[in-house]
Amino acid sequence: MQAHPRVSSGNSEYAQIIDSLDETVDPCDNFYEYACGGWKSTQTVPTGHSKWNTFNIVEMENKAAMKEMFGSEDTSYKGQESSAFRKTKDYYKACMDLDRTGLLGAQPLIDLVHKFGGWPLFGEDISAGGWNQSSYNLTLLLIASNKITVSPFFNMWVGADDRNSSRNIVQFEQSGLGLQFPEMYEGPSMDAIVEGYKVLGAKTAAYLHKGKDWESFYDIALTRFQDIIDFEIEMSHIYVPKREMQDPTATYHKMQLKEFGAMFPMVDISLFMQEIFGEVIPLTEEVIVYTPSFFPKLTHLLQNTPEKLIVDYFMWQMLQPFLTYVSAPFENLYREFQEIFSGTPDLPPRWQRCVSRTDSAFGFATGAMFVETILPQNIKEAAVEMIEEVKSAFIGTLPENEWMDDTTREKARQKAEAIVDRVGHPEWIEDPRALDNYYSEAEIDPHQFFNNYINMRTFTLNILLQERGKPANSSKWDMTPAAVNAYYNPSHNQIVFPSGIFQRPFYNTQMPMAMNFGGIGMVMGHELTHGFDNQGRKYDLHGNLQDWWEEAASANFTVRSGCMVDQYQQYTVESEGGTIHVDGNYTLPENIADNGGLVIAYKAYQSWKSAHPATIIHCQV
Repeated sequence: MQAHPRVSSGNSEYAQIIDSLDETVDPCDNFYEYACGGWKSTQTVPTGHSKWNTFNIVEMENKAAMKEMFGSEDTSYKGQESSAFRKTKDYYKACMDLDRTGLLGAQPLIDLVHKFGGWPLFGEDISAGGWNQSSYNLTLLLIASNKITVSPFFNMWVGADDRNSSRNIVQFEQSGLGLQFPEMYEGPSMDAIVEGYKVLGAKTAAYLHKGKDWESFYDIALTRFQDIIDFEIEMSHIYVPKREMQDPTATYHKMQLKEFGAMFPMVDISLFMQEIFGEVIPLTEEVIVYTPSFFPKLTHLLQNTPEKLIVDYFMWQMLQPFLTYVSAPFENLYREFQEIFSGTPDLPPRWQRCVSRTDSAFGFATGAMFVETILPQNIKEAAVEMIEEVKSAFIGTLPENEWMDDTTREKARQKAEAIVDRVGHPEWIEDPRALDNYYSEAEIDPHQFFNNYINMRTFTLNILLQERGKPANSSKWDMTPAAVNAYYNPSHNQIVFPSGIFQRPFYNTQMPMAMNFGGIGMVMGHELTHGFDNQGRKYDLHGNLQDWWEEAASANFTVRSGCMVDQYQQYTVESEGGTIHVDGNYTLPENIADNGGLVIAYKAYQSWKSAHPATIIHCQV
């Protein structure tokens, strides 16, 4: 095979691409290795990461920049003292205070155990964190846990009604698996993970327990955690499968609150809603339940499970999210489990985790810092121009789809033209007063990181709950401005590109436009294509769940997307438990978006090149 000619040093951007190739590989045999082999040979997966790609590299660079911002004592914003900036930096400072975290030890978790009424695993001694069965009340446990956004048995949130995207509505969905997915509990390939999960729980309980010696209690805890895992396995069997969860039409079930309560009579739904929302909620109010078949089965499972085991399980669910927010022994337990779960022997450095946590808690404040310091001022205008090129390219492909009838094709064009693009950040964060007002209820102590974390979970929940019954806010952002990511929102027919992704190698004003279209242009095409994948295509141009496809076109789409399912089913991943095939049905939305995004970005660049012949930079070899 003939090697690719070298690029002159005057074209460093192109040279970087050439250096990423592995020219010893025939692209017809393995295009991935040909295109990426050179890059892979020069990269090392950093500590705390199970994978590494260009998204991770940009994210790391953004985190390093935010670390400098958070470490500064300056809390002014546009010449004004900013309480939002001060709280953000205090949150980061508290996270980095290992001495204080170490001094508190296990006490924050022990306090949670007491607050939630004790752990049956600890016996009946209340002073030692034990449990009194006479105090058992599942509704009160769920109220307390949901107030800190821990959701055993069901997730509840407020969001746009899929069939009336202009209004917000309360929504419910199955929840409760510590390993997240039913598949994680099944088969020999998962045995090590399930065993590691059991050890994590038993050691956590042993570290928290006061009284018996560690070794003897650990043996007891292992037995009890096997019971907890068996309970979770039973729950996994009644979960609605992930493949069925991908169909927004099949999962949409609107009903009155009292109907949902009848599905799950183990909980006083009226009391639960009143305590969570702070007001009496009419039982006739409509809600959406995405997994109605789950709740009667869950009721049967709970009715046939000892109360002691239910509370053992509940306490473990409640403690898990907080293990890496306390002292080193618990972080080490979590790290040991992560090594089994993802092959990562270490956690990321403390500063990286604290930057991520601060951005998650104060995303709009960190976004304001990031945008003011990092983002070029002309980025939005240039990005919007590229998005228009990508939209035009997509619309231009519609006549090529001979399997699509004229009526469906015209509606697809209308939907594409109606897509709203948002770039950079929400404009309101540029107003220091608005930013301070948004975080006015956030309570932060620079010396109490665990409490800060609890407070911000509650703060975020309260903001969400306030949206109930109100018109849906189409200007709301679901990612922080510094995120190296993008998304399509089907309920608002929007594509959103945070500021954080507008960095090399995705975009730079000094890069050739061929690379910009191949980078951020492909991401733009990817997100736009999500509006027409096997899920997004079921929403109309207004963001409402509505079948706008003619029957024949819909059937043709299913047949053609089935070919992509079959293709990806052939790809495999090697694991200790054997060869695992990709689930082509589950990955279908992303596969459609990846392939569509690449084609659209290429066509968009060709169109741009025709309109700008004088600006083309030719590769010198």
